[in-house]
Amino acid sequence: MSRTRHLLGIVLAKENWRENDQIISFYSQESGKLEILVRGARKINSKLAPLISEPFALLDLVVAQGKNYTHLIGGEVKERFKNIITEEQKIIQTNTLLKRINQLIKPQLDKKIFLLILKFLKKINQIPLNKIRIINHAFLIKFLAFSGYCPEIKICLVCHQIPQGEEIIFNLEKGGIVCLPCQQAGLKYKLDDNQNNQQIKITKQTLNVLQKFLYQDFNSLIQQNFVQKDLQVAEKVIKLFFNWHLD
Repeated sequence: MSRTRHLLGIVLAKENWRENDQIISFYSQESGKLEILVRGARKINSKLAPLISEPFALLDLVVAQGKNYTHLIGGEVKERFKNIITEEQKIIQTNTLLKRINQLIKPQLDKKIFLLILKFLKKINQIPLNKIRIINHAFLIKFLAFSGYCPEIKICLVCHQIPQGEEIIFNLEKGGIVCLPCQQAGLKYKLDDNQNNQQIKITKQTLNVLQKFLYQDFNSLIQQNFVQKDLQVAEKVIKLFFNWHLD
């Protein structure tokens, strides 16, 4: 193996490999996303297993490049987000989100994504359970934007004007909003929910929630009281938009 190097980052997902090994998806500050082989990770006496089993933590890993894989040699925990593991729903939702973004993350380094993941974990670690749905969905739409899939939610994709009406269409395929006059005029799109599941009707209030999720920081978002109906529709749009790109 070549000489070792240090990587500061976060485990996004793990999978078993062969009889006793594991491969971890690790997003690092220095190299972006890497797949790292952990030899003997599933053995009872493994010295490396406790390190990668540390849930929701910032890790300093020591790795070396082998012939086919980057290998984990050692490391230490730099910061624990231990409040996340005190509540089952926090564990489930946070773990699910990290696994999902792992499916979409590109291999190249993007320090904005590293900082976003770190800020997300720190905020989830701090806030009560009833606030995490706001941070979860804000995290997803920000992640999409940083990954090159930023939705157009300021102006209509057709007329390039700020929508004035109360009803707006979010088009998943085109990646943004279309004002109702353009939609009804038949400019490139059809207004038929039964035939086109790529389109979602939203209100101006829901659009405002989406804009806040994308452009405001986590601290500002948890201070706000969103109307539940608008919040639910915004969450639906974000989930569908994420799944669109994932599929």
